[in-house]
Amino acid sequence: MDVQITKRHVPKQARDRLASRAALQGNDACHVALAENLRLPLAPLDLRLSKAKGVRCDFLIPPALKLQ
Repeated sequence: MDVQITKRHVPKQARDRLASRAALQGNDACHVALAENLRLPLAPLDLRLSKAKGVRCDFLIPPALKLQ
């Protein structure tokens, strides 16, 4: 299986703004900022992230997590 990986830079300002707006930690804020910027859904393994206020991306929640 071939997998293509593209590096993307998330500006510190965007991450910090999102972290403040949605009360997220650095890594979570980075992932959400990237998803928002690319207009792609995020598939977190932590439901807390999908329920954060101020997040403007869609989420793909695995069925097993929806039961929690």
